[in-house]
Amino acid sequence: MRVYYIAYDIDVSSERMKKVFPHAKIKGVYELKNQRLRFCGFYERAYPTLERSEGKNVPIVVWELEEEDVEILDVMHEIDVGYAKISCEIAGKAIGDDMG
Repeated sequence: MRVYYIAYDIDVSSERMKKVFPHAKIKGVYELKNQRLRFCGFYERAYPTLERSEGKNVPIVVWELEEEDVEILDVMHEIDVGYAKISCEIAGKAIGDDMG
């Protein structure tokens, strides 16, 4: 089964993602409207999160991954420390071409 992962931090880098997930494909580049990046924590424990902010937009990359890649993502992002996983639907038009 394929999984779609929305990246808005370091995982927007094709080079980084391809090293960890060789079969990853970019499905599109979008913007989250009325959001901005906010960094929480201190020094090496800081992590990016999203915060509502009228008129601001955050670029995101939608990646297609394998289901087994989710565990690796959880470890990479210390999901139990600062991140939460959510399921959502994506609507809208991609910015640019499919770069997969």
